[in-house]
Amino acid sequence: MVQRNIFQKITNNWSSFYLKRKLKSRNYPARIINFEEVKKIGILYTLEKTASYEIIAGFVNKLQNENIKVRALGLVKRKEDTTQFLPKLSFDFIYPGDLNWFGKPRGKYAEDFLEEELDLLLDLTEDDDFTARYLFSLAKAKLKVGHSDAAAVQINRKQNLSLDDYLREIDHYIRIIKKK
Repeated sequence: MVQRNIFQKITNNWSSFYLKRKLKSRNYPARIINFEEVKKIGILYTLEKTASYEIIAGFVNKLQNENIKVRALGLVKRKEDTTQFLPKLSFDFIYPGDLNWFGKPRGKYAEDFLEEELDLLLDLTEDDDFTARYLFSLAKAKLKVGHSDAAAVQINRKQNLSLDDYLREIDHYIRIIKKK
């Protein structure tokens, strides 16, 4: 048990060091934009329940009906969690097999997500997970909204707030942001 804790501390320290170093070389300044200017939105989320997928899919459909291109990337703990979902153009998944030993995502979906120029990036992940932090921090987005320190607009998810209510709250706030 003690060895596992020591190994976990080492990997956490190494991953934090690696991310800080990577952030220095990737300069993509954040800026405030009006929602009316948004053409591309990225959504980063953790997929643990079918209900979460349905809520996010409904939100994606709502945005697409407003002629906004959406790129949703789900972080999946177990591959079996995605077998019941039909592939959708806007949805990609990152599985545990797509991560290196300290949680850095690799593969086509992660690379594409990090290289896509987004107007807005929403972080709907629930945990403080290195993979989510890595993707959110290094994504090329003009405006980042979420609960992490890397977000230009922080909207914390209250303890008992459902994903549906949290999405409504985020949707409300991103629509009222006005640049001066």
